[in-house]
Amino acid sequence: MVKKKNKPNGKHLTEDDRAFIAEALQMGTTLKEIGKSLLKDPTTIAKEVKTNRVFKNASHFNASAINLCLHRKECKESYICPPEEQDRHCLYGCMNCEYCNQLCRKFEKEICPALSKAPYVCNGCRKKSGCRLEKYYYKSVTAQRRYEERLRTSRQGVHISEEEWIALDNFVTPLIKRGQPISHIYRIAGNRLPCSKSTLYRYVDTGILSVKNLDLRRVVRYRKRRSRPSPRNHPSRKGRTYLDFRAFVEDNPHLHVWEMDTVIGRKGGKVLLTLFSRTTKLMLIFLLEEGTGSEVCFALDYLEERCGSGIFQSTFQVILTDNGSEFLNADSIERSIFFDIRRTKLFYCDPYSSYQKGGIEKNHEYIRWVLPKGKSFDDLAWYDVALLASHINAVARDSLDGLNPYNAADPSLRSHVDLMHIEPTEINLTPSLLRQR
Repeated sequence: MVKKKNKPNGKHLTEDDRAFIAEALQMGTTLKEIGKSLLKDPTTIAKEVKTNRVFKNASHFNASAINLCLHRKECKESYICPPEEQDRHCLYGCMNCEYCNQLCRKFEKEICPALSKAPYVCNGCRKKSGCRLEKYYYKSVTAQRRYEERLRTSRQGVHISEEEWIALDNFVTPLIKRGQPISHIYRIAGNRLPCSKSTLYRYVDTGILSVKNLDLRRVVRYRKRRSRPSPRNHPSRKGRTYLDFRAFVEDNPHLHVWEMDTVIGRKGGKVLLTLFSRTTKLMLIFLLEEGTGSEVCFALDYLEERCGSGIFQSTFQVILTDNGSEFLNADSIERSIFFDIRRTKLFYCDPYSSYQKGGIEKNHEYIRWVLPKGKSFDDLAWYDVALLASHINAVARDSLDGLNPYNAADPSLRSHVDLMHIEPTEINLTPSLLRQR
């Protein structure tokens, strides 16, 4: 009696399962009973047995020739070999000749009818000891080894046709060369790509496509963190710490939160002021003559003047920034240029904790793709910055379910910040973007 095993369905067969199948077949158990014992469908067991069964050649023991012809017992053929091959053995008939099965036109191979139906193997056959025909056996060790080999090789190589591979390379490579992330390419391509996003990353990693991992800018090296001195507690931080920010956001979860930072080019030259929306992922970029508090306030005043007091207050409700000296004039940043009222609420991250505004820090990598570290911003003009921001905000984001920040942003804000619509396939996030101007 076969012992029933408690195994959930929907899982791959294990080594113990295959040993159980081999033992059950040896006992003459049907595939239906084996499937019931393993909580598997009988067709699953049948596929397992037929896929992994081992072939064994026919054996005729001391017979002078191995003859697998169905008509060998009543065969009366002789001298069918070419004249130069005939010898005295032909006197005994073709059934005893080793070339009979290859030369006789009447040859019909005898196959055991039991192999064409369940259980498809000879494990439990009572006549196998005296059988001279070809046989199949199910062996658990061999079956497990074949399964592991198939599992390993199924995850290697390219599972698309040559035509699909060429079309994929021709479509993806130019976009990656222009600095477009794979996540964006996959979003805009829709169903045109013959593989998933993770498979596309794997194709690049294994060198199947014309681009390499370095073209994706995904390899990042981190330096060992240095110990830093304790910062001074500036008066502007009072009531505006990160703990205050978290408490304020918990009490007002409906407010729009923006992160603010600067990107430095050549030391002492022009800098970029960036504002990043946590909701829409929109990033605004402003060119400052220098990284000072007065320049930051001037940029925000210019933004309020362009948008109007109402749009500014309803959009930039909360701003989170770091402890840079250019942001420490909190009262001027918060105060409106139109009325003696507060236009926004400013908070500061903890010292040396840039991860607390990780959204804008991550988004800065798009800027660095076009303007690498050490590159001077002194030759940039407002149009260059607007073009750069437009291309960055046209990149589709997984966090927006494939939407890009430009389309996710409020049109009333978009019309006041010099953003342009960029076609998805025209996005360029390489230094050549600003060289083409």
